[in-house]
Amino acid sequence: MKAEHGTGRNMAPYVELEWGKEAYDIMWQIKRAFDPQGLLNPDVILSHNANLHVQNLKPLPKANDKVDTCIECGFCESSCPSKSITLTPRQRIVIWREIQRLTAMGTDPQRLAELRKDYDYQGVDTCAGCGLCSMQCPVGINTGDLTRELRHDRHPDSKVGYWVADHFEGVTKTAKVGLNLASGARRVMGDSGMTTISSAMNKVSNGAVPKWHKQMPNAASSLKSIPVLQCDDMQSNDLQKEVIYFPSCATRVMGAGPNADDKRSVMEVMFSVLQKAGYKVTVPKDIDSQCCGMAFQSKGQFDAANKKANDLNRLLLDASDNGRIPIVCDVSPCLLRMQESLDPRLDLHEQVGFVSAHVMPNLTVKEKLGKIALHVTCSTTRMGLADSFVQLAHQLAEEVIIPPDITCCGFAGDKGFSTPELNASALKTLAKAVEGCEAGYSNSRTCEIGLSEHSGIEYQSIVYLVDQLTQSSRVL
Repeated sequence: MKAEHGTGRNMAPYVELEWGKEAYDIMWQIKRAFDPQGLLNPDVILSHNANLHVQNLKPLPKANDKVDTCIECGFCESSCPSKSITLTPRQRIVIWREIQRLTAMGTDPQRLAELRKDYDYQGVDTCAGCGLCSMQCPVGINTGDLTRELRHDRHPDSKVGYWVADHFEGVTKTAKVGLNLASGARRVMGDSGMTTISSAMNKVSNGAVPKWHKQMPNAASSLKSIPVLQCDDMQSNDLQKEVIYFPSCATRVMGAGPNADDKRSVMEVMFSVLQKAGYKVTVPKDIDSQCCGMAFQSKGQFDAANKKANDLNRLLLDASDNGRIPIVCDVSPCLLRMQESLDPRLDLHEQVGFVSAHVMPNLTVKEKLGKIALHVTCSTTRMGLADSFVQLAHQLAEEVIIPPDITCCGFAGDKGFSTPELNASALKTLAKAVEGCEAGYSNSRTCEIGLSEHSGIEYQSIVYLVDQLTQSSRVL
């Protein structure tokens, strides 16, 4: 009757029916012999209360259709990057249910106001929105969907999001200018001086100016400055191997970190790797104005996110001949967003997946590194590419360390700048786990910034290692 769950208050009124009166009376005799005062788990196994199973029921009030099926089992909690600093997904849902209950009842307004105020930071601002909770949840609830909706409700008609979407090329160019200026100022004032100034500006601007990060990258080089192998230099059979390269806005803006040995941008390395493998690489025109929309979606600016996705969709359909030519993106979270929002005719590939399946067969590994650290991003896991990522790393290194206690890094796009304590909490065990590693590798530019900050080693895209250790195996 009870299977693996055992007898509890839901089943206690039926134990006599299951076993019969004679056996039930014997159970009570044994119970009284060991517990004459009824102190041990009263009513949990044996009970004289025939209505126990319909009393003291835990309420699960409706709160939001994205989370209403949650039974608060807690399976999601182990994968959440904010579990040690604020709330887990289960706790976010429980508290939001209580907020909605108090709102509907109209009672205890003081408690409701306190919960709403605290929930802004505890529930909304420190949720990474990574979606790993959905992979652990028995019914697939992604608490990040609730978080993004609540962010939308804060500013439902924000004109800033629309303006940024319409002027995206100018915004990204301005960001690059800002990074160049910051790099110059760092050389003069050092990290401590930049920390002091940026903290003051962050406070005055109400968070618009990000806090200083010791791993703040240099600006990326312009796409126009990257040498591209001309078709005349390729063999005729190579011309059949085409690929559309979509560099994400993060890699178009952010170059290498301040301590990186290889100062090339991810874009430069991607060109090198793809062309070394024999691909004719094409970057779509007007790419500087394009974005997959993830940066807007994560902030709850859904209309702006959809606008950018629709613009990119038209551009990629045209560039790829309606999906005939494969498209590879260099940042894992962006590719996941593209898979979810763009035309299914597009042949979309994440960086690791494409390199593993299509690039490495055309390359020869000259040597292997000794011991490296690997961070498998949450989006890589959600796309089912974690095993491919690990296998690729093993092709390039003798030993690959994957810290067992770390799931999502908590950088969450720009959260590592605006809410750095989330990133620090998620990676608090990283430095010890990667001791002795020569370097670290991942496949998301922003994640690599936080990983470098909290590990003591430099993290870069895995394509840097591919380019460093391989040579073309094609016969020209």
